[in-house]
Amino acid sequence: MSDQQNASSVDVVIVGAGFSGLYLLHRLRGLGFTTRVFERGDGVGGTWYWNRYPGARCDVESMQYSYSFDEDLQREWHWPEKFSAQPDILRYANHVTDRFGLRDHIEFETEVRAAHFDETQRRWTIKTSTGENVSAQHFVMAGGCISTAQIPKFEGLADYKGETYHTGNWPHEKISFVGKRVAVIGSDKMSSIVDYTDRTTCVLFGDAAAGVLLEADPSGETGIQDAILRSDGAGAEFLRMQGGGSLNPASAETVAAGMHYIEQDGKPVFKAAVTSMADVSYEIMERNGLSADDVSWLVPHQANMRIIDATANRMGVGKEKVMINIQKYGNTTAATIPLCLWEWANRLTPGENLILSSFGGGFTWGSIWLKWAMEPTSKAE
Repeated sequence: MSDQQNASSVDVVIVGAGFSGLYLLHRLRGLGFTTRVFERGDGVGGTWYWNRYPGARCDVESMQYSYSFDEDLQREWHWPEKFSAQPDILRYANHVTDRFGLRDHIEFETEVRAAHFDETQRRWTIKTSTGENVSAQHFVMAGGCISTAQIPKFEGLADYKGETYHTGNWPHEKISFVGKRVAVIGSDKMSSIVDYTDRTTCVLFGDAAAGVLLEADPSGETGIQDAILRSDGAGAEFLRMQGGGSLNPASAETVAAGMHYIEQDGKPVFKAAVTSMADVSYEIMERNGLSADDVSWLVPHQANMRIIDATANRMGVGKEKVMINIQKYGNTTAATIPLCLWEWANRLTPGENLILSSFGGGFTWGSIWLKWAMEPTSKAE
C-alpha cells in the first residue's frame, strides 16, 4: 500500500504529553474530536518527566500546576509543599492521566519526524518515528520548546570520553558518583541582565566564573561533612527577574517591558539575607558541635559587607577568619564562593574547618561545613 493509503485519519494530532498536551487531549475528547498524542518519553509529564535531577522543583506555587476544569479533582488533590518537588508534580500528572482515562490515547516512545500541510486538502500529514503517516485537520505542538535541553558548546566536548549528564534530560536510573571527581562550576554574566539606568542595582554586580573539583575521601575525614539548604518563595517579589521561566515566557512583549532585568528591593532583601545567612551558618555549627575557635574560615557569599559582618558576628568568628573580596569583584553571584577559595588556596591547610554560607533570589539560602583536604597551593597552579 502507498503511504497515503496506510495513513490513519483523525481530527487532531498533539505532540507532547505534558500539562498542556494532557489538557488538550481531555478537552478535545470531551468535544467529540478524534485525537492522537505522540510523546517521545515513555511516560507523561513533559518537562517534569525529563527534568528529574536531584532537587528539581517548580519555580511557581504548586497550585498553579493544578487544573481548574474539574472541581472534584481540585478538592481531592493535596500538594505537600508550597513549591513542590519534581516527584510530586509528576505524580499529579500521572494521577490526572489515569483519572480521566487519557493514557490509552497517548502513543509513548514515538517522535514526530516530519509534518506537511496540503493546501488543497487543508490537512496535515504527520510522519512518526514508527514509520506511520497520520492525516489530521489540526496539528498542535505542545512540546514545551522553552524547556528543550540546551547543550553548551564547550570546545572539545565532542571528544570527551567521560560520562555527561544534563539536568534537562536526566537519566531515570540512579546515578552513582562514588569514586568519581566532579567539577562544580559557578558562572554568571550579570551584565546581561542588569539595567544600567537603575543605579540601585547596577553598581552591585560583576561577571565571573569559577569552579571547584570535588573528590570523595573514603575515610570521611575531609570534604563535605554537613549541609543545610533552604528556600522560601515568599520573597520572590523582592529579588527577581520577571521575564522568562514558566510564569512569563520570553517574548517581544516581555523584552519591551524590561522584564529581563534583575529587580531588587534592597531593604527586605537585606533583612532576609542577614537573618538567613547568619542563622543557617550558626545552625550548622551548633548541630555539629563546632565552636568559633573550631572554625578556621568563613567563606560567605559576597553580596554585601554588612551581611557578611552580621554572619560572622552571629557565628562569633573574627574578621581575620572571613574571606572577603567583594571590594575587587563586586557580587559575582554563583562565582563568589569558588572565587574566594581560589584566592585563599595558598593559605588553606588540610583539616581546616570551613563554613560556606550563601543567600540568593527566591529566597534561597544555605550553609556547608567543609573540612579542607589540599595542601597550600599558589593561585597560578
